Parts: sequence; structure tokens; C-alpha cells
Amino acid sequence: MTDERGEGVVEKTERALQKGHLAEPVVVHDRSGWHRAWRITRLGVLVILGLALVALATVWIWRKPIAENVLADELEKRGVQATYTLDRVGFRTQQVSNLVIGDPANPDLTARRAVIQIRVKWNGAVEVYRVAARGDRQKGRLLPSGKVTWGQNDK
Repeated sequence: MTDERGEGVVEKTERALQKGHLAEPVVVHDRSGWHRAWRITRLGVLVILGLALVALATVWIWRKPIAENVLADELEKRGVQATYTLDRVGFRTQQVSNLVIGDPANPDLTARRAVIQIRVKWNGAVEVYRVAARGDRQKGRLLPSGKVTWGQNDK
């Protein structure tokens, strides 16, 4: 691009700078290389964060069926016969109602409502650390050895 004098844009800018006019030098940033890598990295982080959020929301929505399955599997693994209604599942607190452990005709434990609190240890293990029951009745028996047995609750 030249004008009537045969000067290009570069020559006009140089002449204006020499005369002290208002022309300013322009710095052009190279937008290749690291800029592109950083943009792709940010996009990847956002995608991973979005997927983690979706997974967390899915687990939160399905927490009650998951907890019912885990509780049933644990009772079955220990050989405990029990019936219950899982009312509420939270981060650290679960609420169970109409709990019957043992033979339904002659149960070892009955509870109208039980609130089970759990905690996560530093190594990631989960442990029950408090159980508060209302309307509970527990049946025990004194063995000839002097020990007390609580039936299926001992398991």
C-alpha cells in the first residue's frame, strides 16, 4: 500500500515518529505457542471440573439407593437378619426407622428410630462413631461363662 509519494505505511510511520507526531510504536504479541497451550489446558481443566461436578451430582442424587445396597450387603456379609426403613442419608448422618434385628418373631433388637453418625478417618476409612436410638428394646442373655450375648447384635 503506497500513497502518491510512493511511501508505504511503514515509511509514513517512521517519518511521523521522527517529527514527533502522535504516532506510537505498536507492539505485536506472538499468540502462538504457549498461548495456545494455555488455552487448551484451561479448556481441559474446565472439562474435567465439569465432569467431576456431574459425577458428584449423580452420586448425591443416587445416595439413598447406594446406601441401601451397602447396608444390605454389609448385614448379609455378617449374617445378620434385619428389616429396616432407611429414611434419610446425609454426609455424616443416616436415619433408620422400624429397625428389627434378629428373628422377627423374637427379635434381639427393635428400635422405632435410630440415627447413625459416621466419620471419615485420615486414611479414608469410614467408621460408625455414634448411634442414638429412640423406642429401642434390646434382648440379651447371660452365658454360663459370665459373658453377656446380645444375639445377632454381636455380629
